[in-house]
Amino acid sequence: MAPSKRNPPPDGYKRSNDGEPWFTVIEDMALQLVSVEPLAPGANLRSAMDSQRALMAAAGWQLEEPFRYGPKFFASKDGQRVFVGIGVPHPDTRGERMYRR
Repeated sequence: MAPSKRNPPPDGYKRSNDGEPWFTVIEDMALQLVSVEPLAPGANLRSAMDSQRALMAAAGWQLEEPFRYGPKFFASKDGQRVFVGIGVPHPDTRGERMYRR
């Protein structure tokens, strides 16, 4: 179902003000952590995603388009495909809060 003009989708690039720390998380397709890096408090998620995409592209990763509703995307290199989530809670909190919103 497409979002209506009356109820636009939430802005996935807007930071939460709940005081929780946020991270850039990279996982393989088996949900095994490849990398977890903290974001600076109040980081601009769009800029953080653009920076991560530039770093990965320079390293030879093939990047897919970002998700429509937030700073998340897939990338592939040498037969490996990874999920990249920008501005997500730490993966250790999965049982408390699912971060793929």
